[in-house]
Amino acid sequence: MTGQDFPETLVAFQSAGAAFALDARIVLKVVPAYAVAPLPGAPSTVLGLAVFAGQPLPVLDAAALFRPPAAVTAAKVTIPGATLRPTARFLLIRCPGVSGTAPDAMPRQLFLHADAVQGVCPKPAMATLPETIGLGMARLRGIGHGAEGMIYIFDPEKLLTAQEADHLDLAVQGATA
Repeated sequence: MTGQDFPETLVAFQSAGAAFALDARIVLKVVPAYAVAPLPGAPSTVLGLAVFAGQPLPVLDAAALFRPPAAVTAAKVTIPGATLRPTARFLLIRCPGVSGTAPDAMPRQLFLHADAVQGVCPKPAMATLPETIGLGMARLRGIGHGAEGMIYIFDPEKLLTAQEADHLDLAVQGATA
């Protein structure tokens, strides 16, 4: 990807000690994180289910999206309300429709858990992605260099694979039935 492929404005946040960012246009709101309900059958990158404005929303773990699947399973944590960091936030985001069974899937709203949100920032100086990349890197639009080091910039169209989207949809249907 070239610098021309990147949005000019990002929302920067941290998770598990790493710096991440998302296109500011897909971030609808940032709210304090709160306890989530378990979501059996969901992909390992999902922390659970939260209710927001009366709607059940899956909560993705930003750091888990970046780790290899085996490491995610070993490191998966829950978010009981008593152990949340005061700086923890949920980013309410609108992801493009991704589904293995519905090619014209509607955009979905979900939460992305962050340990802290730095706020809106301009596009950083960009580095190119390596030719051979693992699943975590495949979820990225690119890597930027900011004042505090590397910033991993997620590609909203790749936050969920088609298989993950299908598993997530089934898990949410089962939990809300």
